[in-house]
Amino acid sequence: MDFVLGLSDVKAEDSQDVGNKAVNTGRIHQNTQVPVKSGYVITSTAFESFLQETDLRDKIEMLKDGLNAENPRGVQRRGEQIRSHIKETDMPKQIREKITDAYQALSDRSEVENPEVNLRVNPNRDESRAQPGIKNTKHKAKGKNELINTVKDCFASLYSDRKIEQKSGSYEVTASVTIQKLGSSKIKASGTAHTFHPGSGNRDVVTVDQYRNQKRDTIFKKNLSILSRELGRNTLSENNLKELAKQAVRIEEELQNEVKIKWILTDQGKVFVLEAEPQKPPNIGLLGQEALEEESETVVRGEPVETGIKSGEVKVIDSPSHADELNNDDILVADKLDKRWENLIEKAGAIVTNREINYRQTESLLNGDTPVLAETRTGTYNLNSGEKVTVECSVSKGNVWKGELEKTSRDLNLKNTEMATEIYLDVSNAENIFRYSKLPVDRARITDLKSMLPENQNKWPESSKSKKQYVKSLKSGISRVCAAFHPRPVRAELARTEVETFLDDDQELETPSHIELEIKAVERCISELGFENIEISLPPLATVKGARELKSKILEAEPDMENAGVYATVESPEYVIHGEELLQEFQGIEVKIENLVENMKGGLTEIESLDKDSLLQDIIRQAQAQPRSEPGELCVNIGRDTEYVKPSVRADADSIIVKPEGVEKCLAQLTELEDESGENEGNEETDAVSDGLEINVETSIGGTAGEVYDRLAEKGEIQASTLTDQLGVKMNERKIHQALGWLAKEGKISIHRSNNELTYSLK
Repeated sequence: MDFVLGLSDVKAEDSQDVGNKAVNTGRIHQNTQVPVKSGYVITSTAFESFLQETDLRDKIEMLKDGLNAENPRGVQRRGEQIRSHIKETDMPKQIREKITDAYQALSDRSEVENPEVNLRVNPNRDESRAQPGIKNTKHKAKGKNELINTVKDCFASLYSDRKIEQKSGSYEVTASVTIQKLGSSKIKASGTAHTFHPGSGNRDVVTVDQYRNQKRDTIFKKNLSILSRELGRNTLSENNLKELAKQAVRIEEELQNEVKIKWILTDQGKVFVLEAEPQKPPNIGLLGQEALEEESETVVRGEPVETGIKSGEVKVIDSPSHADELNNDDILVADKLDKRWENLIEKAGAIVTNREINYRQTESLLNGDTPVLAETRTGTYNLNSGEKVTVECSVSKGNVWKGELEKTSRDLNLKNTEMATEIYLDVSNAENIFRYSKLPVDRARITDLKSMLPENQNKWPESSKSKKQYVKSLKSGISRVCAAFHPRPVRAELARTEVETFLDDDQELETPSHIELEIKAVERCISELGFENIEISLPPLATVKGARELKSKILEAEPDMENAGVYATVESPEYVIHGEELLQEFQGIEVKIENLVENMKGGLTEIESLDKDSLLQDIIRQAQAQPRSEPGELCVNIGRDTEYVKPSVRADADSIIVKPEGVEKCLAQLTELEDESGENEGNEETDAVSDGLEINVETSIGGTAGEVYDRLAEKGEIQASTLTDQLGVKMNERKIHQALGWLAKEGKISIHRSNNELTYSLK
């Protein structure tokens, strides 16, 4: 019968007696180079023997008998009595000696008399879900007598008011206590770290939270580059931060799961891990399979924390002491949340708050199934108890709608794996970027680089020092987007201000221009942080010559950007006629369709709206007027106007740029178009062999047909099932089939079927 086990001796088979957290901490201590504070575990056998030998178990059951959960004051009174009995009862001699002997051994090894130790009580089941009301608590002690009293405090903490509300026999309490030496060093800072982004579930980063400052730092796992760092008293240094992230990644590899760790920083500048446990990242990534059949009046808007749709009756609660006012599945509306609101959170069907959610305090309370809308600012003022509302939270939006609205199921191509038209997400701030990265899009685009800056740095820097900080902050914001979407490409649009000054070699500038500082920030994301997924979009210029000169000047100033794709931007009619020329010199062109339409109208609002299909077809046809050996990308920026989605696809655009709030509608329309084209897919190859396709080869497929022909000559033959991968052509699948159809019509290739598989080869 083991009452005590050293962390260096704990094995997986001891999990029932010491708990999974202690097993994981022991595993890290034994198998990795991660610095873990030495210590031991008081087993659940010791806890159960303590209750049994002192007759405490019978006393506890008597106090719980007849308990009325509907009487909070009665629950509180009996809870206090149970905890007092545990604290006032003497520890049995045999258990006491085992605990103090282990403490003395810890003292002898460290050569410190009466070392200060940290104690954490750990319920031995998966306590966060299986045992409501039991939370991982920690205490400190110094000296044997204080240690024994603190161990009893740990045992008493298992009997919270919430726990004793449970009926007798359900969720039997069993726990261990982990004890670790703090040593002679003082704790300078402490906190938690996750090997994922807690607010979004993004698994490519490590986030570090500090208890005292309530700050969050973010580090990119791939190269340990610091994406964002909050400064404050007792903060971790950059070296501390990188070392902690490295330790977190090692622990993740050892436990083969995403983890949450608890750490301390000593006044000697060293970081130690206290414990680690596997933790599942929140699943708020994809758009839900449910949508509202119709919308009503928006009452409040906010930031979605957990996704879902829920209708119900509003209950505005101003204090957690008013828990009896909330019924199961009511819509809880409050100013803010913390641990005191646990009972209400468990009952709520949806949650709406005025303020930002403190994730560090509430992560163990939120269950992932309840829609949570935060930062509404006016939720408690605009919503009234008793009224019926619908809370809708998705990755891209959060609304409270008037009335109880009907839901419907939907079938979106959420993974966007078979879409011929790619989707760019147009982002305008780095604040929610990790949540937005979970949207099923192919790439990201930063509209305004200044929006990547913190609010307190949004002014133009005057001094040399402030300009350096400006570039550093801008680099941080851009890098967060690159990390969030990695390895998907991220395109950054440069500022249009002061471009002519930047291009003027004869004009010497006393201070760098806006665009020059932005270029420096982008370059440092590449050279210092190692992000290879960044591209740049030039601002709209008056002439093609200007675009060419700007590209040349950028690469001359920053050679490290040579491999970054450079895109030209089109928003004037004059530019359209040079589309083919731009596609020859740039990786692609971006058509800002709303600006272009306004420019074509000449600002005359009385002119009737232009036909979107015809307009986009004319633009893209003009841009594709000549075949190209290296086809550039034709991208249509539709902004918020999702009416341009279908015209863009019909006009054969390669990609579409859309705001976050338009992603769902964009996907719905693309899915609809894919379904329509899928109905004719079965006849596509046959039609290509017999009659060819009615298309203008010179303006549409000349370049693609040439590439297909060359690749078939190289490969010999290609099966239809591996067509796109084998050809490696930078065109969408529809254009490849068009090219094959034309080659077949011209007698250049043969197509045969074997075992229901089409194969293409040259004649």
